[in-house]
Amino acid sequence: LNPVKDSISVLFSLDAGAIDPSAISVQGSAYTGNLRCKDTTEADCRAVPGSAFSYLTYRSEVVFDTLKLAAETSTGSRSIRSVKAFRAPLQNPVVKANYYGGAVFAPDPDPVDTLTIQGSLQDGFGYGVPRAKLCIFTDGGAPLDTCLATDAEGKAVFRMTVTDRDQTSLNPFRVINVRLVEQTTGAEGATSFMAIFQ
Repeated sequence: LNPVKDSISVLFSLDAGAIDPSAISVQGSAYTGNLRCKDTTEADCRAVPGSAFSYLTYRSEVVFDTLKLAAETSTGSRSIRSVKAFRAPLQNPVVKANYYGGAVFAPDPDPVDTLTIQGSLQDGFGYGVPRAKLCIFTDGGAPLDTCLATDAEGKAVFRMTVTDRDQTSLNPFRVINVRLVEQTTGAEGATSFMAIFQ
């Protein structure tokens, strides 16, 4: 409760486990009393007595791995060290949904063969994000899987069938809209295709 004086050196280090070191880094050292943000125009940007702040840079593909950040200083012959474990948030997510099959012929009332919708999740730098959760929503058809985890490349393949024609219209042509949503941030992508009922 009694802040130490400013300008005491604090060393920051990162234990990233099995994460590729090129994917993540931390500012190595700081001093008590340094600014808590890089952007000095931020309203809450100020120096905090007795506190030292560091900055972590990472690719969002490591978002679902636990990171451990340590802060260490010395007073005389005594070393003081603290470790904080946390999960890094996803940065600028981009969800893409694609259907490559063209028009679908749907013999009414029998469902068509299984269709595939390909989804992908990338961070703002274009890196695929693995082990994320993508969920599918559609205004027509029946998905076989509601939510899937992305693979090592940040991709997931959804399967669905088209079973119902629009009962409000006799038009045999109907556009089926599909959305894929990343659950943590709400980022989404969309695709559509034409169903032709016979």
